[in-house]
Amino acid sequence: MPLIKLFEPENYCVAGVWKIEEDLAYFDPFLHNFHECFTDIHLIKYPNRRLEYIAARFLLFNLCIELGIDFSPIIKQESGKPIFKHNEVHFSLSHSYQYVTAILHLHKQVGIDIEKVQQRFVNLQHKFLSDKDIFERDITSITVAWTIKECVFKLYSHMKLNFKNDIFVLHTSSNWSAHAAHSTININLMQIDDFVLCYAL
Repeated sequence: MPLIKLFEPENYCVAGVWKIEEDLAYFDPFLHNFHECFTDIHLIKYPNRRLEYIAARFLLFNLCIELGIDFSPIIKQESGKPIFKHNEVHFSLSHSYQYVTAILHLHKQVGIDIEKVQQRFVNLQHKFLSDKDIFERDITSITVAWTIKECVFKLYSHMKLNFKNDIFVLHTSSNWSAHAAHSTININLMQIDDFVLCYAL
């Protein structure tokens, strides 16, 4: 499972991107050592989705090592946001096809998302874009906009924001940003092959 990128956006924060090239058997020792973290794994019926699910948590486990904290079972709040059961460290996960990504922060809420650039976001744009989203629209930028909105949704997960009516994307010559919850959020963007990744702190 090659580490594509490991980076530290700021102090007390680490993020990473991995490309999955292993099968499920590779993760058996991880599942055995942290079996209490995977009590719901049987609910994921499709092997590819199960592989992504496990790989994302394996990456998160490695980020915990980077920051010197213990990996913990993950539970969900009423809002659906995943959190650690035994500590208050903030994290966000995402996976798309063969890529998984995660970000971990000791003190701040974080959001991250990765998506493959593809036509389906163009086809669905009427459901998540409005005239308040200001950018030149093509297949890549529309995918970026979706990824940004996913990222911001996770950042403010307790508010259950609506993609079209509550989160607005702006692209200038120098950067991408979003406006939501009466705040302007700076968006960090990178491209990996034909995937886009966005994160916000």
